[in-house]
Amino acid sequence: MNHCDFGKPQAWKHGWHYPKWSQLLVTYLENALVHTNTYTAKEIGMYIDFFMDTIGPHLGPGPLSLGSGNYQPQYPSAMTKDLTPFELSLCWKERKQQGKPIVRFINNIILFNAERTRTASLAQTLHLVDSLQKVAEDESSNLTLHLLPEIWKAVSKYLYNLEPRLHPQGGCLQCGSSSAFVGFDLKRMIASGKFYWRLPSCLDVPGALELMDSIFTACGPKNFNAWEEHLNLNGSVACPNDFRSTCRDLWTSLTTNPDEWAKSRPEAGPEFCLILHELTASSFSPSPTANGASGLRQSLSSKLYVLCQEIPRPDSFIVAQLLRHCNLAADSSILKVLANAAKPTNFISEISLAPRKDGTELSIYLSPSFFARKNWVAAADGYMAKPCILCSPDQN
Repeated sequence: MNHCDFGKPQAWKHGWHYPKWSQLLVTYLENALVHTNTYTAKEIGMYIDFFMDTIGPHLGPGPLSLGSGNYQPQYPSAMTKDLTPFELSLCWKERKQQGKPIVRFINNIILFNAERTRTASLAQTLHLVDSLQKVAEDESSNLTLHLLPEIWKAVSKYLYNLEPRLHPQGGCLQCGSSSAFVGFDLKRMIASGKFYWRLPSCLDVPGALELMDSIFTACGPKNFNAWEEHLNLNGSVACPNDFRSTCRDLWTSLTTNPDEWAKSRPEAGPEFCLILHELTASSFSPSPTANGASGLRQSLSSKLYVLCQEIPRPDSFIVAQLLRHCNLAADSSILKVLANAAKPTNFISEISLAPRKDGTELSIYLSPSFFARKNWVAAADGYMAKPCILCSPDQN
């Protein structure tokens, strides 16, 4: 892969009114696996088959083809502003990777008839978990799947059973219809699954929403120092110096606008970031610390997510900052290709940073952007607008 695109959509088969998402997206996944020069041909084939056979049926209806490589979405996926229900992720965790990323992907779970209700989406989620469990239990398969099916089913079923009471009319403009996402880390012969759920936006949860509102309000200022206390939970979570300085320097470089924007684009820039706190049993220490806390510093770690759809800059600018501040990915050839792209692109949806033994882990999340790419353009001053793509009204 010697260009800054992550594959071209394959020509779709005749006989369908629209192409299948799996046919369009598999090229991106295959190119990423090949490009890393880490996976064997057998492993690549195994992951392609897994994506096409197991994940593909749960991606919903493919986009309508308008000809000349242009598409129109049929479902308002909450994955990205572009509405493409898939993101490719590349992750650099250790120096021994020598700049070669671990490939991951995440996708929206959508019913094939595109019914726009959370009930339909959650029902499809339960079907997908059953399908994944069958693959994991197949003794003839060479693929090892790491799953938590009972937990995934329990959460999905709870939310599913809640829907008739929350949304008796079916749909909800505030909550939307996308309710769940599934992702996989693709290691050598092992795929580790992750599940994500979107809580109903219209649900009034006492205390929880109040806490979230207070955090988002406090994150209003763009200066790193204004929200650093949330990253370390007021000093309760240990943040290594390398992790803290990388978060600070990368955030500052991505959110500092050119001086001329002060008058021409005073509102440009991100409104918020996301902070995730991970609780890991493997790092838990039951022995109390000096101040009496029971191993909290050892059991919790922080992750910072920068939402690049909020950064009004092309990938080339964003990647230049990643190469500058993230040492574990400094030798990445794919990042260097993006940094030197001749035309403005907007593949990078998110960036995540996490403290690791060798330094700060970097992950990037890439959207194929089927619907927005025809409008990609950067202004003379470097500004790149990233508007939301709108879906046509529900025809169900």
